[in-house]
Amino acid sequence: MPLPTDNQLAAAPLSIAVFGPGFGESIVLRAGTADGAEWAVVDSARRERENGATINPSLKLLEYCNAHPSLVVFTHPHEDHAGGMAHLVERAADGATVGSVEPLMSARTPLQTHRDPDDRRAQRRTEVRNAHIAISQAWAGRARKWALVADAQPFLLGGWQVSVLNPGAPELADAVANMEAGQKVRLNNLSAALLLERDAIRLVLAADCERAAWTKVASRLNPNHLRATRPVKVPHHGSKGAIHDVLIRYATLDAGRAQVVTPFPSSGALPRFEVDQGADRLLRAAGELLLTALPVDLLPRSDATTIDEVRNALTTEHFAGDTDFAIEDADPATTAALAAGARDPLETWVLLSIHLDGTVAVTRGGHAVRLVA
Repeated sequence: MPLPTDNQLAAAPLSIAVFGPGFGESIVLRAGTADGAEWAVVDSARRERENGATINPSLKLLEYCNAHPSLVVFTHPHEDHAGGMAHLVERAADGATVGSVEPLMSARTPLQTHRDPDDRRAQRRTEVRNAHIAISQAWAGRARKWALVADAQPFLLGGWQVSVLNPGAPELADAVANMEAGQKVRLNNLSAALLLERDAIRLVLAADCERAAWTKVASRLNPNHLRATRPVKVPHHGSKGAIHDVLIRYATLDAGRAQVVTPFPSSGALPRFEVDQGADRLLRAAGELLLTALPVDLLPRSDATTIDEVRNALTTEHFAGDTDFAIEDADPATTAALAAGARDPLETWVLLSIHLDGTVAVTRGGHAVRLVA
């Protein structure tokens, strides 16, 4: 299946298309009715092709729908969220709001040369610099600034309130001071976590937040808010460090909640499918997970794929390479089959259709997988 269609996107008061082509993550939101809507995009996931061309699925979707977002958000300065962000900022409507974690854009921080333990690709800062330049230029002219810090003024998107839950000002100030002193900082925990609310419906988009950030997120919410929140975009590509106990606890209480993971093979092993690791742990609690991409040519084509089938097909959870999934120690036939089935970035998506009665309908792109325990 190619990109989500107009009819699919307009089928609910809120549609959330999560793209995850293997390296990168981007989320497009459409809020409104068939008669009219507002659009938002969170992060960018431009993908390089072997012929040197690039493709940005979120940008393609906006172009396909003739949409110009009124909100563009860059959650944190990691390359897998920054690729192509400048083009999304350029695509924004005149007078749009553009959000970024402003202190991380400041020239006084050594971010461009910072060696980040979260993301080894983040040492190559070209895309991050391009994103920050585009955002700064937009703020200086045709766009409104939204400094992404907890308790910032919320943004209204087609009847939905969008609030910032993370980072908080104190931990952000501490992180900048540590960076200036040459200390290591986990940028994932400075990711902008967003809360979307309408009536009794709440959902959290937590970017790459890990445990420390999730603890802050939970402390800033009414205790019942996460219990009522569905779906959740699983942070940091399903790593164990990002699966806070609050996600496990509420997934157990609310089986069937739609939760989406965007794989990240460049890190070596995300999502983690080993027993009691990130994806496995959350899967056992929730009953199912939605993955935007896996080497589906190696898996049985069915409505649901079991985690045992994934383990057997992949041989190991380890991936390598940026253009496609590659499996370490795989037999030649497996490797050849995988190379022949290169994933189309335009089909690595999960669409969540959020209805006002709280129900969530799920549509998957051609390379997305519904994973069950």
